[in-house]
Amino acid sequence: MTLDKVGVGLEEADRQKALTEIGSMLFKRNVEGSRVVTSAETKTIENHQFRGWGSHCSKYPKPYITAAATIGMERSDVDTFVKKLEDCLKKVKGRRLSKTVEDPD
Repeated sequence: MTLDKVGVGLEEADRQKALTEIGSMLFKRNVEGSRVVTSAETKTIENHQFRGWGSHCSKYPKPYITAAATIGMERSDVDTFVKKLEDCLKKVKGRRLSKTVEDPD
């Protein structure tokens, strides 16, 4: 699922923070197997630079989230995940809106 609408209107550093915060919020809610890829991170290992760190290619245009599924999952497991993800997205969006109202710059 793309996360290209998350943090729109924020400074880039704040947007990156909002994106990575989604992953930590899910983890705190006992959601395992999900990963947020910002597509903006760069990592250097042994003098080799990896652009778009964590993504499947170096120039993926949008941030996204991946989620793992397993044999034996039930529909209720998927419904629970979706509910927790929606709650996290709403919370991040709410923080962005309150920051915009408090600090219009």
